[in-house]
Amino acid sequence: PRAVFCTAMEVTDRCLQLAERAFRAPAVDVYVTNEFGVVAWSCPVRPDLLHLNDDELVVEVVGQDGSPLSAGSRGEVVVTDLSLMSMPLIRYKMGDIASRVAGPCACGRGLGLLTRVEGRTAHAIRHPDGSLITTPVVTHLFGRAQAYEWVRRFQVLEEPGRLLRVLLETWHPPSET
Repeated sequence: PRAVFCTAMEVTDRCLQLAERAFRAPAVDVYVTNEFGVVAWSCPVRPDLLHLNDDELVVEVVGQDGSPLSAGSRGEVVVTDLSLMSMPLIRYKMGDIASRVAGPCACGRGLGLLTRVEGRTAHAIRHPDGSLITTPVVTHLFGRAQAYEWVRRFQVLEEPGRLLRVLLETWHPPSET
């Protein structure tokens, strides 16, 4: 294949690397929803950013109170479709976490920019300081610990007292490193 489209609740660097290795082709993060179809896709120059489908959609990032956040602030994605006439969806809450990015893209496209989706509001763990712990944070930590080599599967649980419990099913014990 000339490219592999990766779509999920959140597409992590690990997912993209595995897809590229498996198919020997560039992996593209495509933010797709059942309600709106393609919302955004990764930039060929800056794969960490997504170009928004500005011709069809108005994409905002809002805070917990529903007010728009400034570029660079992480919040919930809400979408308004400009072409749905029979059932307009206006400021539809997606439940996805991302940030708008200010300014033009280095590739020269004039489309708005969004960070990759970092997870779902329902799946995020709220840190005592109010920040969110999302899937990419966990996968980054697993990568740093080289856990993908020895962990078969895992689950992160939030317990009373703001404690996190990580359950592991391993292929074999971890190395000393």
